[in-house]
Amino acid sequence: MIILWTYYKNEILKFVIWILLFIWCLTTSIAFIVKKDQIVFVKFSADSVEIIKDLSQEDEGYLEKIFLKRFSQLHYTYDSDNFISNISDSSNFIEPTLWSEINKKFQTNIAYFQDKQISCTSVIEKIVRKDNFYEVVLNLVTQENSRTLKSKLKVKIELKKVPRTIKNPFGFQVVKLDESEVIL
Repeated sequence: MIILWTYYKNEILKFVIWILLFIWCLTTSIAFIVKKDQIVFVKFSADSVEIIKDLSQEDEGYLEKIFLKRFSQLHYTYDSDNFISNISDSSNFIEPTLWSEINKKFQTNIAYFQDKQISCTSVIEKIVRKDNFYEVVLNLVTQENSRTLKSKLKVKIELKKVPRTIKNPFGFQVVKLDESEVIL
């Protein structure tokens, strides 16, 4: 046995190193494949920054309001150039069944919006949590060619929790959307 070791020790060591490298590559590859994307949240306060993985109930309510602000910004603020992209991006936040209904309305208006150079800017006046939905009041300024129209829109939004994704890191979806114009 000692004679074999003396003559073949370099080959044996190379073989062992190759086996160890193969095992290392295999385990890191498997770990990379199995690893799931993880979404973390950065919470800012006056004197600190905190990275959190799991949200408390208070943080969850805060995140719902941030979601509603982002959704409203995409869905109700647009111009003739970004109308299609904003509406498409807002679809990531809407339940597919509801989106198919909303999309039908938008498809009939796309040419009109682009032809008339319509732009709409929305500013959230308030967000109020009711029983199982939110009531969002928006101040809208709509411009069509050279006309400017100011209006107020009350939107009832019902949410449901969904898994977080890259396109929807909030983990909420709009399942019901009722709009009513408020008379000024």
